Amino acid sequence: MPSATTRRVVLRYVAFQLPGLAAITLGASAAVEWMELPLNVALTAVGCWVLKDAVMFRFVRKAYEPGDGRTPRDVRDALGTATEEIESEGYVRIGSELWRARLAEGCESIAKGEAVRVVDVRGLTVVVDKEAGA
Repeated sequence: MPSATTRRVVLRYVAFQLPGLAAITLGASAAVEWMELPLNVALTAVGCWVLKDAVMFRFVRKAYEPGDGRTPRDVRDALGTATEEIESEGYVRIGSELWRARLAEGCESIAKGEAVRVVDVRGLTVVVDKEAGA
């Protein structure tokens, strides 16, 4: 039996896919009605759309997981990981989110995969330093 969190993630994903499914279904129906598209072709197109959504779920699942409820101001002191070598600016992963990052004053560089701590937030850019305990 899937956990409540897993069910919520799946339901959230399905809810975001419904408008696309509705659009492809309406388009296929219109093509059958007005363009005399064979019904089996229209059903195959809709089926391929559903299959695409099912296959893509494993790749995008993390993006649909519930956040921790923090606002950008609340990520101060959060731990993350550098997704690339950062000389002055780059990107870090904090939880399931990717953030633009700038090095804190006095920090020379951060290697890819190195642990970082957010010391400040400026708009939607985090200021990071190396995590002392890493």
